Formats: sequence, structure tokens, C-alpha cells
Amino acid sequence: MTHTNCALVIGQGRSGTNWLLDLLDLSFHTHCRNEPDELAGSPFSSLSSPTIQQPYSEAFAHSWEQAISTAAMQMGYRDRIAANPKEHLRSHVSRMGGAYLLQGQRRRQIASVVSPSLAGEQWPAPPWMIEQQQLAQAYPVFKLNQAPGWAAWVLNHRSDNTVIQIMRHPGGFLNSWRNRYVTQQAVDQIRQANSDRLKKIAAASPEWDHRMGNIDAMSIDESELWYWCYANEVVYRAGRGQSNYQLIIYEDLVQNPVDTMKQVYGSCGLPWTHCIETKITSSASASASIATAWKHQISLEQRQLVDSILATSAMADQWSPNSSQAQPRHTLALSKY
Repeated sequence: MTHTNCALVIGQGRSGTNWLLDLLDLSFHTHCRNEPDELAGSPFSSLSSPTIQQPYSEAFAHSWEQAISTAAMQMGYRDRIAANPKEHLRSHVSRMGGAYLLQGQRRRQIASVVSPSLAGEQWPAPPWMIEQQQLAQAYPVFKLNQAPGWAAWVLNHRSDNTVIQIMRHPGGFLNSWRNRYVTQQAVDQIRQANSDRLKKIAAASPEWDHRMGNIDAMSIDESELWYWCYANEVVYRAGRGQSNYQLIIYEDLVQNPVDTMKQVYGSCGLPWTHCIETKITSSASASASIATAWKHQISLEQRQLVDSILATSAMADQWSPNSSQAQPRHTLALSKY
């Protein structure tokens, strides 16, 4: 089976993955999919779980190619539907506002009278809106949260798939996670889910079992931070030295968005334009204060917890004083366009 050339945006929620996907969606040549693996009927549903790194069967390679090639020709309700001009978007659709029909469940239900597939969470890209041949030539970008297993496999087995990992300082991650997620969930359910996840990791890896210690004694903050450490480090370890790995530190993206994204676009073989540069500069204007706010908002106990877990990881030097301006490390020399 022919390999599909694509990029994966990998990171934990609350780490800038949405923003990064938006910045890649500015390209005229990308087809960006937001968490297509989480949608009902996803072509990724037949794959083994990506949450924990594991040895995949020989059949995984074929299933992976089928999943990404199918998802690359689909759209979903979480995607940025016609948010930016695209080579594959029919011109009359943009002029007449036809993409509006796919924005919102109620409108899609009405449109599904004519196109029944639109009633689902994702659907084949409709020919009346999308040039199918052009879409097949577009550069697919898939944002996949909590997918270290898949990302590590891709880094080791698919040199034509670029893995773009974005990491946010665990203090900033924890602060955002508590403010945007914990407040909307039952604490006991979070504690149980986190505990179950870490125990699966401990059972699969003696190293991580030793590093994490007594899982049952952890607070929800500690258990969430340990998964942050595990999920990021699995990808980080697999990516170091690989030509198809692109590391982005969220704080670097905030401070220097243009140079950072030039590296990312270069890695993906995407052309850079003045228009893209202007939009990226504008999108980052309000991010600087957000990136550092956590330092004044988390407690001393939480800060000590963050520091103690980060100190155990090879990723710690990414936020040392000497690396605060570190740029993404790996670029691909060849341009697709």
C-alpha cells in the first residue's frame, strides 16, 4: 500500500495543540483534521489504543495506512471548515457562503436530507464543496491528543509522516487543565480514570512503575502530571535524532511565533508567504501573558510537585535558562510544493 504523506500534531490537551493546528490551517495546501480519532465511526477506531506505548501487531501498518488515507478524504464537525482559503475548496462555495451549511449540527441535519452522510460526526468531503482530486493532493494534518503510542510507532516506521510534538511547561499545563477541565468534571471520576491509566503504564513498563511510585497515594494533580510526563517523554525519546520529528516548546512559539512556524512549515514542505506571516503574528499578540500566568496562579505545593516530576525527566532542560529560546530541532529539506 502506498504511504500517505501527512503530519501529526501531537500533545496533551491544554498545551497549544489547537493553536498550532490553526496556524497550519493557514496554508493554502493543508487539510487539517481536529481529533478525527475521537469521532463516531472514525477510521482510527480499528487501531489499538494510542494512550500507552505498546508493541503493535504486524497488521497495524496496513490499518494505519487505511485510517489516515480515509480520514484525509473526510471532514468532521470539529474541523475548521473553510476557515481559510484552500486549493481544494471550490471557489463558488467560498463566494456564496456554501460552507456555512456544514457549520453547526442543526444546519448539517437539514443538509443531510440531500446528503445523508452529513448527519454523522464526520463525513466524506462533499463533491459540491470540495474538488476531490485537489483534496487527494492536499497535505493532511491530523491533531491527535494523548496518542504517544501511535506517534512513537510513526517515528520508528513511517519516515514520510512528520510528527510535530508541542510541549507546554508542566506548570502552565497543570494550571490550564485545572481551570478548564477539572472545574467541569467530578473529581472522583478524574482520580479513578487517572489511576487506571497510570496502572496500565506501570504494568507495561517496570521503568515507569519505579519512577511513579505509589499510584494510589497520588492526588489528581500528581497523577495528571505523571501522565503528562509519560505521554510527552515517550514521543520525545522516539523522536530525538529522527528526521521526521519536529519539537515545539509552547513558550518558544508564543515568544517567537514567526521563526518557529517557518521551521514547522519547512519541515512539512509547505510554502511560506507574507500573508501567513502576518496572520501568525496577529494570532500570537495576546498569548504572551497567558504563557506565563501560571507562575502567579498555582500554589507553592503545586509548583514543588511540578518541579519534582519534571526533574526526573530528560525533557527538563527544555525549560532551563539556557534553552528558553530553543528553536525546533528537525527540519526536512525537500519542499512538496
